[in-house]
Amino acid sequence: GETLAQRVVAQGKLSLDEALRWLEECARGLAAAHNAGLIHGGIDPARIMLVPKGEAKLDGLFLGLRREDRPAAAGSRGAADAAFAAPE
Repeated sequence: GETLAQRVVAQGKLSLDEALRWLEECARGLAAAHNAGLIHGGIDPARIMLVPKGEAKLDGLFLGLRREDRPAAAGSRGAADAAFAAPE
């Protein structure tokens, strides 16, 4: 697949239906990760993968890391685009 950032550069603005569908998929994935106690490194268009089936998948999760186990750098906002940095 490609990232959401790549899709927007290649094809321009998303339709409202397309944007809302992918936003809902990302929100569900993020909620599931948070419910499992996992943290993420920030969500931005470059970390949203669009797979061939037309689904959006989150990239950049600190897989297997719980909030209490996160590395010191994970709390830093300098690791990702500040506009999309994780609040943790």
